[in-house]
Amino acid sequence: MVDLSRTRVVIRARETGELYDLALAVIRRDGWSLLRWWLLTAIPYLALVQSVIFLFFRSVWQEEPDASVVLYAFLASVLALPPFSLFTGLITTHLGMSVFVKKPTFREVWQAWASRLGPLLLSQVFPLAGANLALPEVILLERLSPTTREGRAAIRRRLKALASYGLSVNQMGGIFAFLTFLVTGLVMGGILFSLSAFEVPWRWGWTLLAFQFGLCLAGGFNKVVRFFMYLNSRIKYEGWDVELATRAAALRLSHTIGEDVSRKTPRPAPSKPR
Repeated sequence: MVDLSRTRVVIRARETGELYDLALAVIRRDGWSLLRWWLLTAIPYLALVQSVIFLFFRSVWQEEPDASVVLYAFLASVLALPPFSLFTGLITTHLGMSVFVKKPTFREVWQAWASRLGPLLLSQVFPLAGANLALPEVILLERLSPTTREGRAAIRRRLKALASYGLSVNQMGGIFAFLTFLVTGLVMGGILFSLSAFEVPWRWGWTLLAFQFGLCLAGGFNKVVRFFMYLNSRIKYEGWDVELATRAAALRLSHTIGEDVSRKTPRPAPSKPR
């Protein structure tokens, strides 16, 4: 049994469809914990992209902008996604720590993610073992570093194993592309319908903003799904549930012993003034 904050999840192998339901259940129950990390990720992305648009593509807010300007503005929204994906690692880190810690603090999650930021950046500049969906999860959850020869070899072995389980771009990329398209399309439709209901004049700028917001929501949801796909793959093919249960039990035992020792340790008597 894994306790993700207030959501109890039974550790067992699941089918892909079940993982979507599990991701939605965790988001529904622990929405605030995940929302703060999503906001910390989405706000800088939206601020960056909107700043670029106002500086270089301001005409999208006019009635009839040039088609090439609109195209470049959409392209800028997509090109700004790599730093966004780095920050979504906060969601992965929070979920990973929630497997062992009942409710990790903001500082614990931030420090754990920041300590892996260098390897994440390095892995984006110098890809290891080609395109693989699970590379951020391997670096963040298994704490492997590509800065050493041994670390790079361990990462390649892990990615090769995960690819053989079915967790690779070729095998799962289409599913995540469809999820991104579906979530982004639904968000854009909802925002544009709301603007039309309030009789706000339509501009390409609103469409761009809805597109960017939809990408943010899709990226956050995909991160939760990817975490459970990674967890499920290792449980299904490696029996990782035994190791997880053992590590979680050991951590709970160490916390219990520490609390008992702190309660039983006598406090020194105050010294009398001379």
